[in-house]
Amino acid sequence: MSLPPSWIRNSNIPTPSPVLNQVFDVLYNPDMTMEELADVISFDAGLTARTLRSANSAFSRPVSEIRTVLDAIVRIGLLPTIHIITATEVAAVFFSVPGDHGNMKYHWNHHILVASLAEAHAKHFNLSDPGRWFVGGLIHDIGRLMMLKVDPVKYAKAIQLHDDEQIDLREAEKLLFDYSHDIAGGLLLDFWRFPSDLADAAYEHHKKFSDIEDFCSGIGIANQIANAIQNNLPLPEFSGIPVPDIIIAANERYELMKKVSGFC
Repeated sequence: MSLPPSWIRNSNIPTPSPVLNQVFDVLYNPDMTMEELADVISFDAGLTARTLRSANSAFSRPVSEIRTVLDAIVRIGLLPTIHIITATEVAAVFFSVPGDHGNMKYHWNHHILVASLAEAHAKHFNLSDPGRWFVGGLIHDIGRLMMLKVDPVKYAKAIQLHDDEQIDLREAEKLLFDYSHDIAGGLLLDFWRFPSDLADAAYEHHKKFSDIEDFCSGIGIANQIANAIQNNLPLPEFSGIPVPDIIIAANERYELMKKVSGFC
């Protein structure tokens, strides 16, 4: 594991709850029960509160108030609970820091869209662990969130270089931060001890499309589709991938996660 640069390590960005890594274990353990996940979540008061708040929110329309984590997981479902916890926990890391959250909200919306598209891709092709694809999409651009939070003025200059001088954004980031957002994000997730394949989603989400079943390629595909949607550009085309169908399939999850995360 490599340490992230000092401007990350010395920032005032808090780290996610260590319980989140235990939650990720569920993604890699198909035999994990709802009771076991409830026990893990209950170790952290913040995660418990966010889980109960999501279960009692308007979107889930519970008949009566849900008061325990286990009842919340039963109400929401095992994988959706992991999605909600990951989204709210990672978002809280960045939105908890005072400051202008305008650009942060735009980019966080991008994360949720990529996550939903990546999951829809995995489900369309019957790939294993679609929940892992969702989480990979959710954290793929976390390096950009970090740059925005650490120095929004400097990051605005990187975007301006990209827009005015047609410099590739990652090259502009390197000029101002010494790291591009994909490398910074991967280093950060390694530093947080996230599973290695989730860190790879940050490191390699700009890799060239190689295979429908390749995890990082799939995250990259979802990223390109999301960029096209958000910027009103023509949808990208990939051999064998029905992009419009995947967008339709992703929409319900996307709208749900926007409401639940509370930051879009």
